[in-house]
Amino acid sequence: MWRNIIQPAAVEQGLKLVTATTGAHGQKVSYLTAFLAGCWNLRNDETAPCDITLIEAFSVHDYKCAESYWQDNYAVNTGIF
Repeated sequence: MWRNIIQPAAVEQGLKLVTATTGAHGQKVSYLTAFLAGCWNLRNDETAPCDITLIEAFSVHDYKCAESYWQDNYAVNTGIF
């Protein structure tokens, strides 16, 4: 859907692209990684190429208030990045 509908519509309208996201706890990083890898793998598709260079922001959709949650899941020292 991204490369066939969302990306072309955004380009046509001059909109900035933000990655898709998930609200599933514990799956955000793996989902985003799979999304970007899938897009990259289709970068040379003749029918509908996916262009990750058009993505200007990453969407992180979390509703947590505890600082420890953010430190444990998104801090630089987590080894995720």
